[in-house]
Amino acid sequence: MPKGKPKENKIEYSAELTKLLGQLKISNPTPLQDRMFKELNQEEREIYMAARKKKAKADRKKLFKLINKSIHKRG
Repeated sequence: MPKGKPKENKIEYSAELTKLLGQLKISNPTPLQDRMFKELNQEEREIYMAARKKKAKADRKKLFKLINKSIHKRG
């Protein structure tokens, strides 16, 4: 048996999904990008919506951390 990493099955997604996910990493989606996601197929929509949900959760966590830091500031 060969040793090493098992081969991963890479799934190729459309250029539109790749572009939208790239923009989602940088900033919040614009209204134009929200309309673009409607052009994706069902599987890709689910992937995009899961990524948006994860980003929103992380953004809220970061915001609450900043709010708590400013409330409990010692000085």
